[in-house]
Amino acid sequence: MKQDKNLDIKHKLLEVALDIASEQGWSSLSLSDIAQRAELDLETIYRISDKDGLLDCLESWADLAMSALPLSSEARDKDRLFDTIMRRFEYFETRRSGVIALMKARRKSPRRMARLVRARSISADWILICTGLDQGPRLEQKLRKASLIWILARTERAWRADIHGDFAKTMSVLDQSLTQSEDRLAKLSQKCRKTPNISEPIAAEQTSP
Repeated sequence: MKQDKNLDIKHKLLEVALDIASEQGWSSLSLSDIAQRAELDLETIYRISDKDGLLDCLESWADLAMSALPLSSEARDKDRLFDTIMRRFEYFETRRSGVIALMKARRKSPRRMARLVRARSISADWILICTGLDQGPRLEQKLRKASLIWILARTERAWRADIHGDFAKTMSVLDQSLTQSEDRLAKLSQKCRKTPNISEPIAAEQTSP
């Protein structure tokens, strides 16, 4: 996964910001608050990121958790995807109040939501890499990636509503979404195999004497 040179520091500052946001919300959070809690001077933090920049790196912060542990190469594709994506939400859970405060603030900004679309696309690519599913026919990869973007959004909504801390709703929605995605991909692949390649007879006609 591509990283800018300050991303590790941004993630550390984000964690500080999430801790503060869990106490007072994201909207009232200031860079001064973060600087004081992180024991850094304000100028240093401002050179690295402003508040919106920290908000935008939530997805990359969670992406790193998905590659924290190795996966069994013998596991089914669906199981590898399930385990990898669940790590994301388990990581969110470690700072649940702050993450939810950030997400609420993000939903109020069309600009931030537009950036979220791009961030989820990158997350989907990273999931495919982490699970070893980043190879294959180009069309299949595009469809799988689109499905993962949908799965991330759907599972995130379930996680926000999953207030008991046992991940029951989150896991249920994720499992259902992965099953639906697999079924759709299988049907589309079957249709593609049944579709005749009309270019072959045309090429044959053009080369015949």
